[in-house]
Amino acid sequence: MLAIGTKVKVYRNLNNGMFSIKAKIDGKEKVIGYADSLTLTDVTFTGSHSKAQSDIQNGAHRSVHAYAIGTLASFNDSNELASMMRLATYKPKERAGFYIVSTNQEINESKLVRFENQKMYVV
Repeated sequence: MLAIGTKVKVYRNLNNGMFSIKAKIDGKEKVIGYADSLTLTDVTFTGSHSKAQSDIQNGAHRSVHAYAIGTLASFNDSNELASMMRLATYKPKERAGFYIVSTNQEINESKLVRFENQKMYVV
């Protein structure tokens, strides 16, 4: 099992409805697991808007081009944590970058990010 405190990349897996977790193993990034819910700390958001736009234009619907990168803090916490946070998303067909849904404010980092119910919540 993946150790708490490991630096990971997380993205929503559109094929299985879970969150995919990538980490470096022997110097190579690999998907090392999947989770229904998890929490990261000290998160930065990264993505390639140009790759997203190219994929959209070429009809590729399901390529991974955006990640939340941070330190794994926990798995399967209670739903109460997300209820105290703001819903954030990434929708490359609508705009570049991650943003907070309620304010439309772009975000590049967050101290705490909660993933659950196929959604992402930030502090």
